[in-house]
Amino acid sequence: MGDDIKGGGTTLTVFLTGVAIEFVLTIVKNEPVSLERVGTMLAIIAILLVVSGLARRKDVSWRRVVATGLIVIGALSFLAGIAILLTGGAAKNDLLANVIGATVSSSGVIVFLSGFYVAMQRGVVQRDDPEEYQDLDGGQTYPLLDSAGGGSATLTTFEDKPNSSVVNLCRQKIGVADVHFVAFYVNGECSFCTDVLNDSCERMQNLRGRVPADVRRRRYEAYGRLTHGMVARLDTTFDEVQQGDLIRVVLDVEQGAFYYVHIDKSRYLFGVTLDQDQVNIVDDKLRDLAVEIAELTGRLSRTPLKPAPSGPAPDNVLRMPRSQDGPA
Repeated sequence: MGDDIKGGGTTLTVFLTGVAIEFVLTIVKNEPVSLERVGTMLAIIAILLVVSGLARRKDVSWRRVVATGLIVIGALSFLAGIAILLTGGAAKNDLLANVIGATVSSSGVIVFLSGFYVAMQRGVVQRDDPEEYQDLDGGQTYPLLDSAGGGSATLTTFEDKPNSSVVNLCRQKIGVADVHFVAFYVNGECSFCTDVLNDSCERMQNLRGRVPADVRRRRYEAYGRLTHGMVARLDTTFDEVQQGDLIRVVLDVEQGAFYYVHIDKSRYLFGVTLDQDQVNIVDDKLRDLAVEIAELTGRLSRTPLKPAPSGPAPDNVLRMPRSQDGPA
């Protein structure tokens, strides 16, 4: 409700600003109000607002919205400047018309190039806050066969027919002991997620705490897309040293961890464990899962993840002890 009020207030402000600009022009030029000019200005503003609203509903990043707006405004400004030069400056040899036309057309070129630059830069404008991604249309959640790792599994799909083989691989990794949530993404959008968050065993009840399973599921799916945007911006920054893209990110929190695991250029996994003692084990499992999915679908990345090493760690590798402070 608050967001709707805020959005309505913003829309009204933009429209009133357009009307105010027209009145300022009439005072400066000492001429009557041009209803045609007011209508044109408000129509342009309305189009931009509609495009912005549709973009937000479709979860398009604000970078694309800003870039598209700049490109459109730049092109229209350039054409308006040329029209002023042709109809006023060249035809009537009007110095003021020539100056205005040249200024408007030049500004249009600059704005157009700015929009093109923004479109090419992934990190110029940040993605929307994760709250914008809380609910995805079309998500269907239903019970699945028990997970291979123990516990009652739940599958949530966001497309009609996700790859059943990939679903089965993910189901084999989850369980109440360690991997509690796994989501599979294609082109930045979630294809499906599977978890044991709804399991009624005492262990899962304690790990869930006061946050219900359905809330956690929605938020984890949203965090997967948010993390993907963060990784894309980091990739842009790390391009300076030419060491390739990020292929694995572990966000170690006080209770468990979040995992981003790259499969190939268009696909990745996002996983969660709620148990702090299982952070390293889940890291290995999700890395293995990414390799298994890549091998299953025959789409190995140019820089594929290596399977997690089996057996004890080498003598020169020390597993850091984990702190037991903080919430259980």
